[in-house]
Amino acid sequence: MYFHDLTLARRLEDAEQASTLDYAQNQALLRPGFACAYARFGDGLAVYVGPNSPINRIYGLAMHAPVSEAILDEVTGFFKARALAVGVDLCPLADSSLTTALLRRGYAIQSFKNVWWRDLAVPVPDQAMPPHKHLRIEIITPAQRLLWAQVVSAGFSGASVLEDADVVIPLANAHTQATTCFMAWVGDTPAGGGALAIHDGVAICFSTATRSAFRRLGVQYALLHARLRYASDQGCDLAAVGTTPGTASQRNVERLGFSLGYTKATVVAPT
Repeated sequence: MYFHDLTLARRLEDAEQASTLDYAQNQALLRPGFACAYARFGDGLAVYVGPNSPINRIYGLAMHAPVSEAILDEVTGFFKARALAVGVDLCPLADSSLTTALLRRGYAIQSFKNVWWRDLAVPVPDQAMPPHKHLRIEIITPAQRLLWAQVVSAGFSGASVLEDADVVIPLANAHTQATTCFMAWVGDTPAGGGALAIHDGVAICFSTATRSAFRRLGVQYALLHARLRYASDQGCDLAAVGTTPGTASQRNVERLGFSLGYTKATVVAPT
């Protein structure tokens, strides 16, 4: 049995940190011109994976130990060297020294994310939402990496032409060894995609998007369902997913038996 406590939060945050490191390393290989960088400060991982990337921030800070002013100074230096304000992924179960220091330095909340978890010892149910009759979910092949990135990007941006999709952010996921990418097809047309990263028995579902022409067909639900079944088959005991509060993604997560672990904030330093 799992409880909504620090032990659970550490497992979820450690898995996300490991997944983010995998992503940063592969983005560095794919985009050498971005001068990608990552470094550990205390128990946190700071990443820079290209200009204007929403992934640029520090993850998992103060989850295992208090944070000092000296560590925060080093974090500030890492991002300042790249002309960025510091962004911090702030878990509410992190050591209170982090919140105190961030308040003292004038950090402000930029956004919130709900972190959901599911005990995979509880069997994944049959699909409660019957999908479109021509919908199927498949794990992509290496030859489909670019197509998968185009589909996911188009799902987030609303682009109707796949070749117009910006694949800078999602493509590295398709090249990451610990990540498995899934594609949703309606007939012979790619309708959506999602990724699953596995670290120490924790399966993280992320990068889930449906192309605008295929919404309301159960694509996102089917993608999540397929990844949970796959994670269970791989021996994972926990699944996790992050959603923006109050979205359709959250409804799908709740339908599949996830529990809300906590709501965390991304906070940024004053510019």
